[in-house]
Amino acid sequence: MVAQIGYPLVVKPDSQGSSLGVTIVRTPAELPAALRCCFEYDSFGVVEQYISGSEWTIGLLDDRVLPAIRIETPRGFFDYQAKYEDDATEYRFDSDWSSDELLRLEDAARDACRALGTSGLVRVDVMTDHQRLPYVLEVNTIPGLTDHSLVPKAAARVGLPFGELCEQMIGHCLAGRVA
Repeated sequence: MVAQIGYPLVVKPDSQGSSLGVTIVRTPAELPAALRCCFEYDSFGVVEQYISGSEWTIGLLDDRVLPAIRIETPRGFFDYQAKYEDDATEYRFDSDWSSDELLRLEDAARDACRALGTSGLVRVDVMTDHQRLPYVLEVNTIPGLTDHSLVPKAAARVGLPFGELCEQMIGHCLAGRVA
């Protein structure tokens, strides 16, 4: 399977969050250590093609798409330290991307959620390649709601304060709209 994917590739635990246990593997010699790291966090792992480009996250509240956030870090990738400890990580709403390119990101996120049948509050993580084509990394059906979390930042960007976001989430649950 690794030969079909080629290098570089990504090894990550199947059900872990916050990029714990994730390794970018650039050579075959790095693969055994990456697998050991992965299996410290989960008994199942995922091996996938590495996409070099921009990282984005898009929140959705049912079909309502929140503004896309571009994640920039001086680290090799958006790992645990970049997410929670590194003040150099930046989250950008402003972008030099065209409205059509941003719409392509939103469509990829919405299509992923529809394909999985999600509802309620969801966060979709996307990488774009050098041609700015989106690749969905994962769909988070229980996105974070801390002071570091990105969905509340995106909601606030469109005038949806944290308390109201929580009320809408609860309303969706009470209406029986959560899968």
